[in-house]
Amino acid sequence: MDINLEKDIENTLSNDLTINDIDKLKRSLLESKTVLYLADNAGETVFDKLLIKELLKQKIEVTYAVKDAPILNDATLHDAETAGITRIANVMSIGTDCTGMLLAECSPNFLKEFENCSFIISKDQGNYEALSDISHKEIFFLLKVKCAIIAEDVGVKTGSAILKRVCVF
Repeated sequence: MDINLEKDIENTLSNDLTINDIDKLKRSLLESKTVLYLADNAGETVFDKLLIKELLKQKIEVTYAVKDAPILNDATLHDAETAGITRIANVMSIGTDCTGMLLAECSPNFLKEFENCSFIISKDQGNYEALSDISHKEIFFLLKVKCAIIAEDVGVKTGSAILKRVCVF
């Protein structure tokens, strides 16, 4: 398989989001002082840093949560350090190397942070699978839908990129 990183980035940036709750995100950020940002892939940390810098310009404190150890291609503390995120935001481990976000597997320190925050930006389809039923938090999921089950749940086609607000309370 040939990989053309420049073309992949260009395609991603030029495609519209199928679900785009950016206006809701902007309104919610006006009322927020802190954000818990759940990382996804190691390679995306450089793009995460760009968004984190924008949040910091709005005087929003960011906690960036990464995996405890390498699993698949998920971001770790090392990746956050390499991208320079540790110099601009609080970075913490979720306390496990499980795929997705299994709260029962996470550290008490992360669970405390998760419970104390009211606003979350979550990347990764695995995080969506685990957290989309959370009813007491405002969560914005930023992801590419990779399977039919999630596509049906969200109401889009497989392969769609979405920024979806889930807020049941």
